[in-house]
Amino acid sequence: MWGKSITAYTAKSAWENKGNMIGHINKASDNAKDVVSDADIILVCCPAQNKPQVLKQIKPYLKDGALIGTIFGQGAFDVQCMDVLERDIESKHLTIFTL
Repeated sequence: MWGKSITAYTAKSAWENKGNMIGHINKASDNAKDVVSDADIILVCCPAQNKPQVLKQIKPYLKDGALIGTIFGQGAFDVQCMDVLERDIESKHLTIFTL
């Protein structure tokens, strides 16, 4: 179930003194066009074997200069991006990154 916000509970963490952190969700959709078309930063957070499918879904809607990344870089995310996004990386000035 999606709500309008997400809460990160900080109790018993190094961030506990900051209190709980709340982020607000502007959009949620199963349609890539609805959530990617105006996004400056896209985080692909799923198992490595599913990332190519996600990249295929978002490819038509990536705007010029977008940053596309993943929280976990294992699984050769850069190679997956080069394979799926191909010429769009250069022609749309996309930046690929991993954390």
